[in-house]
Amino acid sequence: MFHVRDELTVIEGLLVRNQKIVIPASMRAEIIKKIHDGHQGVTKCRERANQSIWWPGLSTEINDFVKRCGHCQERRSTQRKEPLKSTPLPQYPWQKIGCDLCEVKGSTYIVMVDYYSRYIEIAYIRTPTSQSVILKMKDVFARWGVPETVLSDNGPQFASQEFSAFATSAQFIHQTSSPYYPVSNGEAERAVQTAKKIIACEDPFSALQSYRATPIPSIRYSPTQLMMGRQIRTSLPTITSQFVPRWPAPLDVVRNDERAKATYTRDYNKRNGARELRELQPGDKVRVKTATDDKWSNPATVTSRAGYPRSYIVEAENGGVYRRNRQHLLKVPHDNHIDVSTPDVDVSSDEQEAPAMPETSHATRKSSEPKGVARDQPDDKPSAVRRSSRAVVPPKRLDL
Repeated sequence: MFHVRDELTVIEGLLVRNQKIVIPASMRAEIIKKIHDGHQGVTKCRERANQSIWWPGLSTEINDFVKRCGHCQERRSTQRKEPLKSTPLPQYPWQKIGCDLCEVKGSTYIVMVDYYSRYIEIAYIRTPTSQSVILKMKDVFARWGVPETVLSDNGPQFASQEFSAFATSAQFIHQTSSPYYPVSNGEAERAVQTAKKIIACEDPFSALQSYRATPIPSIRYSPTQLMMGRQIRTSLPTITSQFVPRWPAPLDVVRNDERAKATYTRDYNKRNGARELRELQPGDKVRVKTATDDKWSNPATVTSRAGYPRSYIVEAENGGVYRRNRQHLLKVPHDNHIDVSTPDVDVSSDEQEAPAMPETSHATRKSSEPKGVARDQPDDKPSAVRRSSRAVVPPKRLDL
C-alpha cells in the first residue's frame, strides 16, 4: 500500500482510504464472502465493495471468487436474444411498477419491481388467486403508496374482474403485456429472474438485502438510495456517515439511465440487425405464430390496434378475437401467398427502381441469338467515332 500512503487516514480507530475501510489480510476471506452475499455477478459485487471497503487487488479477487462460486456456476442462466425496446424512466420512485408471479420449489411468489429505482418486493402466496395477489399488493402499497401504473402479464390473476375492480378502487392504471411476448414487460421478467436467484439462496432475506444495497451499474446508485434517499445498513462494514440521507440528483439519474439504455439499444441493433416491421392497418390479412406454435396459422384479419406499442387485435377465421404482438403477425399479400424470400420490413417507397443492367456489345448480342431466327428490328445505328482529345507529344529519341 506504499503507493497510496498519502490517501490513508485513521477514523474511529479504523484505517481508511477515501472513506473506505482498509480490510486487513486476515479478514479478507470473510469479507469477500459477505460481498458475494446474494450470489450477484462480478460487476455488482465490485460496485457493492466500492461503496465502503478497499484493499490492494480487491477487484481481481472478487472476479476470481465469483468465477469459482459453485452456487453461481450451477444456476448460471443461458443467454437468449430478445427484442429490445427501452422504457422511459419514470419521474419519481414507485410511479410505475411491474408485477409478475414466479414459482420456486413448488411455492408461488409475487414479485414487484419499481421502474425508477429497480427496488424489488417479494412476497409468498399460499394460493395463486386474484384475491391473494390483491392482498399482497395492498400490503406493499401500505409501505410505498399506490403507483400510477401497474404493468403485468395476462395471467388469470391479473385478467380477472376482481383485479380490474381493485385497480379502479385503488385508482391506478393497469397495463398488460402482449400474450406470448414477455419482452414487453422486460423489467418484471428480469426482476423475476433476480428473485428466483435470491429465493434459492440459503438466506433469502440477506440476499434480498444485499441486492437492495448494491448500486445499479447503469445508474450508479443502489435501489435503496433511489427509493429512500439513503443507504441501508448490512453485514458489510460501513462508515456511519454513509447512512446519512443524501438524495441522488434526479438529473444525474436520468442521464445515466438514458446513456445506458442508448448503449444497450445500439449494441443490440448492431448485433442482431434489428429492423422495424411495417405497421399494420385495420383490414390487413395476417398469419399468426407465437413461440408455442410450430407454423403460421390460417389467415386472420387485423381489426384494430390494442392501444399499446406494436400490439394489435386480430380476428381469426373461426371468429376468435386475440391480441398479438407485431412480431407474431406476418402480413399476407392479396393473393394469400407468403413470399418467404421477401422480409416483412419497412421500405422507403412501394415501388423501387430496378438496378440498371450492364450494357451488352453488338457482337455479344449477335452471338447470343439463336441461329435461324429472324430479328424483328434492325441493328441500332453505329455510334459516331470519337477521338481522344489528349494532346499527342512525339517521343524524344537519342541521336546516336
